[in-house]
Amino acid sequence: MPIKPPAIMALWSGPRNVSTALMYAFGQRPDMNVLDEPLFGHFLEHTGVWRPSREEVLAQMETDGGKLLKSFEQPAHQPYLFLKNMANHITGLSLKSLLRYKNIILIRHPARVLSSYTQHIEAPTELDLGYKHQLGILEFLNREEQPFFILDSDDVVANPEQALRALCAYLEIPFLTDMLTWPAGPKPEDGVWAKYWYENVHKSTGFQKSLRNKAYRVPDHLQPLLTSSVHLFQKIKQYEQIQPS
Repeated sequence: MPIKPPAIMALWSGPRNVSTALMYAFGQRPDMNVLDEPLFGHFLEHTGVWRPSREEVLAQMETDGGKLLKSFEQPAHQPYLFLKNMANHITGLSLKSLLRYKNIILIRHPARVLSSYTQHIEAPTELDLGYKHQLGILEFLNREEQPFFILDSDDVVANPEQALRALCAYLEIPFLTDMLTWPAGPKPEDGVWAKYWYENVHKSTGFQKSLRNKAYRVPDHLQPLLTSSVHLFQKIKQYEQIQPS
């Protein structure tokens, strides 16, 4: 008998959305394989955008997005596979593959995202933030009458257990208290870009509630991007009320 492929859980996040912390949470499960932004090489090759780790990623990661999507279907040692993706990494690929996944949209208010992201990328664009991609994913899944789960990072840091219990219920897996904490420091699943982006999360041993009350400021030159992103963010939030059953 052929081995049944793993149940695939695909996170579609924007940058600076506590997505790495969420990946670490799932990485604590003994029944879970996790992959850190497996489509990043494809994204960089396809778009040509710059990132601090660009050369390292292109040298070490598969850049054929179609081949990668097929590889996710292969059997794994654990029954579940968790893909931490940036939503914009689906650029240039068919959304039809999402029909085989349990899809999660991880969002964060654009003001919070931009305040953090500009510490790494001085002049971010709409492509960088991924709200348009998240909205496109939701529109596609809604048309196909496929379920999805929208998770606000602020809710995760405010009450991690409540948020993770709700997420696990959607994923049809048991919640494990092990998901609430992890050891400090780098993790085996970290992408090669971790040294540029993961300094703070490597200091953590759980979701940092202090992030919720942190002051945020968006530079003046990014106000037009903030305005357009808030518009997309609000459209995404509307989907919380119309999720297919």
